[in-house]
Amino acid sequence: ELRPGTTVQLSITAQTVHDALVVPAEAVLNADKDAAQVMVIDGQSEAHSREVKTGIQTSEEVQIVSGLNAGEQVVSQGAYGLPDKTKVKVEKAEAASPSKDSPAKSPAKDKDEGDVATKASGKSGGEK
Repeated sequence: ELRPGTTVQLSITAQTVHDALVVPAEAVLNADKDAAQVMVIDGQSEAHSREVKTGIQTSEEVQIVSGLNAGEQVVSQGAYGLPDKTKVKVEKAEAASPSKDSPAKSPAKDKDEGDVATKASGKSGGEK
């Protein structure tokens, strides 16, 4: 039962985005409107800055509209201030904590606006 003056939290799905590619918000650097950078890890374990175009954003995750392919690895922690072409070590995530580097996932079925997954990935469901 709601009472006058009480605070409520509300989520509304405004739009569904099919086959969305997403990354953790911590992986996105220098975001300005719909442009940003991510650090992509190449086959020689070097991190490279890459320009990306962003879409839907939440406090936890960001949709990547262009500039990143599914399956590519991005630095998801510690990317800020990381110089281009720096050698990095990819570590597996501990069960209770997020990974330092996240491989991109293939897009999934549907993507509701505001819902994005870890890795550069697609995921179904969610609300904004």
